[in-house]
Amino acid sequence: MACFKRFSLYGLLALVFVSVPVRAEPDARPVVGEVNRIQNTAYATHDGDVRQLAMGSPVLMMDSLTTGRDARLGVLLRDGSTVQLGENAELLVDRYVYQPGRERTITLDAVKGALRFISGKMRRSAKRDIQIRTPVLNLGVRGTDFWLGPIDGATGVLVLEGKVLVSSRYG
Repeated sequence: MACFKRFSLYGLLALVFVSVPVRAEPDARPVVGEVNRIQNTAYATHDGDVRQLAMGSPVLMMDSLTTGRDARLGVLLRDGSTVQLGENAELLVDRYVYQPGRERTITLDAVKGALRFISGKMRRSAKRDIQIRTPVLNLGVRGTDFWLGPIDGATGVLVLEGKVLVSSRYG
């Protein structure tokens, strides 16, 4: 009888462990920055997973950041660069590699809306590649502070400091 009770207890424990749902592995994408300014509602989306952002929320590689009506979002990247999104904007963090003394790459896809980019420590690095891509323009950033967005039915670029190399599929 003692053997039956021991077997029943072990069987019950095995059933409990088998029936506990397995948790998915935590998101292995690297953290590239964090939210340092937010007004109204903004979201980060990746593979159908939507997270509402708040002050201090992490921003991960391949996050698509979106703002709604009357919303603003500021992100402080690991190298000290900042990205500020205006209302109804969408930005994909396509690539971000910051390894001091080695590779330093930022590629952002500005899908829609206005943004301001102010480069941080990458500004002073010779080994940097900072690109902002839009549906109509590609910008190569060289140690700068600039605004990019819709103006009078077109896409405008206002350079406040530094250089921005602008190109399109037409040249």
